[in-house]
Amino acid sequence: MAVEHAGVRTLLLADATVGGLLKSGSRERLYPVHAGQNPVVPFGVITRIGGLRRQRFDGPSAVSTITLQIDLFETTSAKLRVLADAVRVVLNGYVGTTGGVEIKLAELESERDVWEESVELHRCIQIYSVTFTEALS
Repeated sequence: MAVEHAGVRTLLLADATVGGLLKSGSRERLYPVHAGQNPVVPFGVITRIGGLRRQRFDGPSAVSTITLQIDLFETTSAKLRVLADAVRVVLNGYVGTTGGVEIKLAELESERDVWEESVELHRCIQIYSVTFTEALS
């Protein structure tokens, strides 16, 4: 998992509400890219779906922006709203350092709820723009 994914994941799971919904003891149910077969509900998946590496006249900038998709799954729409709202409250507008990543700003770009017929679960798709400082090597 890329360091910026890890930082967002750490931030979300450290929150009492989000962590309370997506953790069972030491088992965490916020997965990078793929949840695997038959995950315990509720669960979430973080996927990097885009990115922008800014340039300056003298070379690359240390400030980068990625687009993350966070998919959340629950058994009812009401439970899904609780989980999705908790994730939004933690991440939207976040500025700070988490998991070793300096996040300059995380912003919710879009959000929609759908019914996933194939797994018979309610799903919320949140798209975030996350601007962060990355090490240049």
